[in-house]
Amino acid sequence: MIEWLYPSLFLFVFGAILGSFANVLIYRMPRKLSILRPASNCPFCKHPVRFYHNIPILSFLFLRGRCAYCGKEISSRYFWVELIMALAFGGAFLLFGFSWEMLRWCLLWFVGLTIFFIDIDFQIIPNQLSLGLLVISFVIAIFDRTFSIMPSLMGMIIGGGSLFLVAYLYQKFTGMEGLGGGDIKLMAALGALFGWKNALLTIFFSSIFGLLYVIIARKSARQAIPFGPFIFLAAVVMFLFGKNLADWYLNLIIPR
Repeated sequence: MIEWLYPSLFLFVFGAILGSFANVLIYRMPRKLSILRPASNCPFCKHPVRFYHNIPILSFLFLRGRCAYCGKEISSRYFWVELIMALAFGGAFLLFGFSWEMLRWCLLWFVGLTIFFIDIDFQIIPNQLSLGLLVISFVIAIFDRTFSIMPSLMGMIIGGGSLFLVAYLYQKFTGMEGLGGGDIKLMAALGALFGWKNALLTIFFSSIFGLLYVIIARKSARQAIPFGPFIFLAAVVMFLFGKNLADWYLNLIIPR
């Protein structure tokens, strides 16, 4: 049997389960609802969802995206979050093998994808997610012999501090709030997760992605735009291509 098949399949299933949990967080956290009670239920008829109707990915397909009791259509987001998370986790072993980088990758997808949709809908980033990621990042740094606590601490300070400086200067010169505290905390957590060089790279590419979105969507400069999704997408790009991009970016701002 191909040696990568079983680990990837296990991670795929585990990712789908976490994707289902992420859907709970996406719906309940911004609404200040308990993530434990009540059990999963239809958002329309409130009928509790049976366990065999709550199997990640498969149940949505089997029920054709509708409630098994009232027949109302359920948002396809539930399916896509579970599938994307499953694919991200399933590909983690192929990309990084069993390593601390694999753990960081999975952590990034779980927290980042959850924040992605919460920020889009409510333009908030819950502290439980960003600060939780920060704490876990420090714990990983303690045990990862290739990445000590000091680079993690520097990543937090430089990542969060750089975005805070951008937000401060933008508000000072425009009189408008450009970035919220949630974005700064998220960037600090990501800096702690993968270091200050990659944090600066993430800020750079998230700004590019945000600017492209404003241009393509023809958004006004005065319209509030959630920045968390762009930070997450930039972090994914950084994780995949970070080393080469970091060298290019640092040479761009600090020519040798």
